[in-house]
Amino acid sequence: MNNPKRNKLHPAWRMVGASFMIMAVAWGSVYNCAGIFVQPVSADLGFTRSEINATMTIRAICQLVISLLTGKIFKSSNIMKIMKVATVILIVSFFSYSKASSLMTFYILTAISSLCISLMAILPLSIILSNWFETSRASAIGMAFMGSGVGGMVLSALTGVWLESYGWRISYQILSLLMLVLVTPCVFFILKVHPREAGLQAYGAAEPTPDPSVVPANEGMMLSQAMRSGTFWVITISSLFLVIAINGLMMNVAPHLANIGYSISFSANVVALTMGSLAFGKVALGKLFDRIGVKKAVLIACLATTIATFGMLFATSLFGLILTIVFVGIGCAYATVANTVLTIEFFGKKDYNSIFGVLTAIGALGSMISPIITGILFDQTGSYTNSYQISLVLSFLATLMFIGLFMQQKKSIAVSRSLV
Repeated sequence: MNNPKRNKLHPAWRMVGASFMIMAVAWGSVYNCAGIFVQPVSADLGFTRSEINATMTIRAICQLVISLLTGKIFKSSNIMKIMKVATVILIVSFFSYSKASSLMTFYILTAISSLCISLMAILPLSIILSNWFETSRASAIGMAFMGSGVGGMVLSALTGVWLESYGWRISYQILSLLMLVLVTPCVFFILKVHPREAGLQAYGAAEPTPDPSVVPANEGMMLSQAMRSGTFWVITISSLFLVIAINGLMMNVAPHLANIGYSISFSANVVALTMGSLAFGKVALGKLFDRIGVKKAVLIACLATTIATFGMLFATSLFGLILTIVFVGIGCAYATVANTVLTIEFFGKKDYNSIFGVLTAIGALGSMISPIITGILFDQTGSYTNSYQISLVLSFLATLMFIGLFMQQKKSIAVSRSLV
């Protein structure tokens, strides 16, 4: 196989660029712009907020289902076929929002578009990027998934302008057109599942000095074996706690700030800053995974989430807001960057798709649980303070569980060496 010279840009980085575009435009439209349509659609069609907000639960359920079936769905031979079909259906379904007039139609289109984005974004892109990178894998994934943050900032701002100028129906059509023009070429002409399809080796595969972090594709555990290990359940439960905390942190910034007396425009500006921090945080956390190792990077992400949540509890002060804006990026980047690295580090590549899918499903479950907790507590208290307190406790517990896991592993390694 050929391997590009080191002074030339490896084609693997084209996969990163294409993944970035898919996350920015497709994921940005389906997820990051969803909240912007709630008010105008509800006002025009007479839906209650709870009725239209149910679409968020539908998205989480769809992602959960696809995540659990990842090992069966995403075989290397059919990933691109699935992504191509999903791309076409996503564009058609998203355009169809502009013609919808009933609540049930919105629910059906949400289910279709959510299934499609799950079949063409984080799950398959993580698999593709893992194939293309032997070294700098976490950095590549962080750069690619930074697209959702960048797309969220840009498309949210543009969609707000389009909604005021043209209305929500035309805005859906414009976003659909953007997906057609920018996402379709990436899926149909740029992405390849494995470098061998182009007669290449993965980035870093031919390093003169072998990288100790590189895991052979046939080494590791099957999902059934992983589920019998304590490590799997510690990671799973810790990730669930952390994702609930992350969602509780990110989703409630604007309403919490408005609730404690800040103006809507000020709250929106803080949200924009947190989105920018998240975009930067995905790249930064990826670099940390590659440079200082999985264990230290995970603990930094946990602590950053804890500090950012602490900041929201004191958001009436400038210091609290600064804490949140500075630390929210690296902390919340855990939700999209960590699963790939954790899967390979602790369970290998042997059954990567299945194990990665389960960890991603845990994230989707956390995304379902978090708004339920927030909604119940807000209805009872009229405040988001209790929700942030629970998020703070959960992120702290996740940190302690990861510390315990890493300390136990260190002891096990020391014992093994002493017996040699």
